[in-house]
Amino acid sequence: MANKNHQYRNHPGTLPKTLPRTQTGAALLAAVLLLMMASSYYLVTKLNTNLEKNQHSQETGMALMAAKNALIGYAITFPEIDAESGTDTIDGPGYLPCPDLSNDGSAGGSCSLKTTNNPVTSIGRFPYATLETDDFRDGHGERFWYVVSDNFRNNPKMIPLNSETAGSISGDLTVNGYTNIAAVIFATGAIEGSQDRSTANINKYANYIEATFSDSDGDTYIDTITTGSSDRYVLLTKDELMQMVEKRVLGQTSHMLSTYLNSQGAYPWLTPFSDPKADVRRLTGTANSGSGATTLIDTSVNIDFVEWGVAAGDVVWNATDGSVGFVSSVDSSTQLTITGMSLGTENDFDEGDAYQIQLANVLTTFSGTATLGSSSLKLEDTTKDFDDLGIVEGDILENVTDGSSGVIDSIDNDEITVTSLSGGTGNDFASGDSYLIRTNSGTVTANSTTTLTDTKKDFVTVGIAVGDLVYNVTDGSYGTITAVAATSLTVTLEYGSENDFDTGDIYSISRFNPNPVTPAREGHLAFHERGEPFTTSLDIEMYFPGSISGVANADVTTTVPVPVTVPPVISQPDYVTSINRYVQGKTIAGTATGGSATSLVDTSRNFNDLGVAVGDVVD
Repeated sequence: MANKNHQYRNHPGTLPKTLPRTQTGAALLAAVLLLMMASSYYLVTKLNTNLEKNQHSQETGMALMAAKNALIGYAITFPEIDAESGTDTIDGPGYLPCPDLSNDGSAGGSCSLKTTNNPVTSIGRFPYATLETDDFRDGHGERFWYVVSDNFRNNPKMIPLNSETAGSISGDLTVNGYTNIAAVIFATGAIEGSQDRSTANINKYANYIEATFSDSDGDTYIDTITTGSSDRYVLLTKDELMQMVEKRVLGQTSHMLSTYLNSQGAYPWLTPFSDPKADVRRLTGTANSGSGATTLIDTSVNIDFVEWGVAAGDVVWNATDGSVGFVSSVDSSTQLTITGMSLGTENDFDEGDAYQIQLANVLTTFSGTATLGSSSLKLEDTTKDFDDLGIVEGDILENVTDGSSGVIDSIDNDEITVTSLSGGTGNDFASGDSYLIRTNSGTVTANSTTTLTDTKKDFVTVGIAVGDLVYNVTDGSYGTITAVAATSLTVTLEYGSENDFDTGDIYSISRFNPNPVTPAREGHLAFHERGEPFTTSLDIEMYFPGSISGVANADVTTTVPVPVTVPPVISQPDYVTSINRYVQGKTIAGTATGGSATSLVDTSRNFNDLGVAVGDVVD
């Protein structure tokens, strides 16, 4: 009988067709364990890599925010930084440093987004040394890069800088569609594509930043940034920056008002707003050795009396001792002969005394005709030295011929370049064009007793309002505007030699608001309008000897001093000075019966009875 188990027996020299079940289970378990170990190793390695990347990313993000806060801190404390630099003029907060262009952490001396520069100097590394921060780096060990808008750079400055300043000099600086950007900080990461970060290319931003920089409106200034896929960046917007600057300004203003209140027992009077780009442009300086009662000498490099157009008859103030006099002659570019110094404590100029000169022909000094080198956005006038005249970047240049105007970008002796021109027929400069550096002055174009006419102005557009103060520089009279038309103002003049407007008279308006949309603003504090005259509602009693008639609030013939109430005109150079003048409205004339070089005798007159006083002018 056949064996039942024959089919399960192995023939000699052959392997079994299947393994026992115990052996099969062990092999499967080993394979699963091996797979699990491999998977675990992969997962752990991947997790560690991701954790490391996340850690680097988090560290980079924190460093970017720290760098951004450092920029804000610099902007807020800029007045103190400016003062430490030893500059003569300390500007307000809000300015940002230029980038580091040499990879040493120090900010560049000046910068610009102008595309014709090679390189564009407003793109560079983050200036950590200037900002006194850590040497911020990304996860790959690369230093941060930094781009600053031209309107917020600290050199050359855009003046004034305030909450209405746009993100760039040509409008808005845009990054990936976000507008009004003051600055961008980049963490560049690893090398991408064909970037070459060798020593020869270490300061070339294209080898670190993937972003593209473009000029969208063709004005030769970068205004648009489009970042690359690997660029990591943080934006500092204008609103973020100015929000912190405003807090600093309000805090300082509050402190100034509190100090004034504690010392004076009351808050200061308010004054109208004045466009800082429409200054009266008085010549100010400091007297040097050799100055005296009849001589003013100033050898400063930025002072040139001839270039400024100083002339006989111009008024000179000694701001240190309070005296006032007149220019008798211009002896040289550094020396004036002065006459009639009076009303001060010493009535002379000592070395170090601060002075101020009001130019009667200010329009001639700051206007002219373009010469042959003028074209496009460049004005050349070979008869001028704009550096000596104190023209700075940010001032407004007007092409009177075609009606356009623009912001000054650079000055080079007899040349001025503007960022752009707009509002005119040609919007460019050509030889023969008439130009004007914007001031709040003008020239009267028609004779009138009560109407100021200037056909080259549009008083409505620039925001001149009823109540603004007009100063007739030529005859020394003041008046308050009672009506405004496009090219004329209704004004009643007082305190001058003629109290009227003659063709060719020079006038100035202490508020000049060029914004055609926003009405002229009232209520700004007096220290915002340094050097500008303004009216107050305060009346001052002035006492005169008897025999005064025909005067408002007084018609007397007594010999006892009587009070006359006169509304003052206030001027603030570095402090408030009240200038109160009573003019009886008549000229005392006669024939000299004797005298000398320094005295006048007229035996037919009693000068005391006529009220002649020290400081009156004798012709």
